[in-house]
Amino acid sequence: MSINIPKNTLKNRLWLLLLAFMALIIISSPTISFLNIISKYFIHLVGIFFLIGLIGYIINNTYVLLLGFGLCTIICLQLKNESETAFKNKSYANEEKINIALINLSDVKNTDDLFNLIAEKNPEIINFIEVTPDWVDILQAKLSTNYNYNLTQPTIDFYGKAFFSKHKIISDLNMTKDLSITIQHNLDTILLISIYITPSLDNMSIKNAAQQFNIISDLVVDTNYPALVFGQFNHVYWSPEIKNFKTMSGLKNCRNSSLPSGNEIQNELSFHNHHFNCFDIKDLRFKNGNKIGIFASYIKSNAITKSNLKSKK
Repeated sequence: MSINIPKNTLKNRLWLLLLAFMALIIISSPTISFLNIISKYFIHLVGIFFLIGLIGYIINNTYVLLLGFGLCTIICLQLKNESETAFKNKSYANEEKINIALINLSDVKNTDDLFNLIAEKNPEIINFIEVTPDWVDILQAKLSTNYNYNLTQPTIDFYGKAFFSKHKIISDLNMTKDLSITIQHNLDTILLISIYITPSLDNMSIKNAAQQFNIISDLVVDTNYPALVFGQFNHVYWSPEIKNFKTMSGLKNCRNSSLPSGNEIQNELSFHNHHFNCFDIKDLRFKNGNKIGIFASYIKSNAITKSNLKSKK
């Protein structure tokens, strides 16, 4: 004997199944290779599903409302769980900050726009990535007056890097692909690491990226200094690779307060160890809207000077 399910009950079940199915896809997308592209656009999907929920509210359709707002909430929880809880805390306003600009020179088409933006933002430290030999003379000629210390590591591929600092560069570590320095910031010695992670296009590039993550993790774990790591990671911060990197290194990341424009993916990331609190991270853009990097601000915790004194004994 068959049982006739009322239409409204069947409809409810179908909507709930659709919600559960899409939620399962979203939750599992970072760990499944053919769904990975979905996870890279989580921030965009938040806006899309919120709009769907809003449309459901306007047209008085409960199913559309629950589907939109439900999926929006799931993604927001995913993103929140993968970034530092303390973010732009107002109690940090009067504490000592350090700010760093990360700039990808491959995105720069006009040098005047670049140096005007640097003058406007006035970062204490600038980390350039994708630095070719042609860029070195340009950067040193334009920046040496305000940035007395610099270290350049140009290459003909995308691994070239440079640091320009208003604070004294004490030392640098000899690294093949990445660039690491220590600077004197008032009373504190701070470790800065610039990284360009190989895009994971095949098994070899995935292996190379894993090696880079391991090298940086070991360096951060072994140091007694406060540490900041930033660069082009070619992964979003909620990807399995970045989750594993944070677990190995003990680093934390902060959410970017800027919304992506168009189909942009936020691959430029910044990480810090427990000696810092994140204050803000936002995109660096020219007036025409073109993104060239990020601007990160951190608060130095009270434990820094104590840690530095201990490491010098």
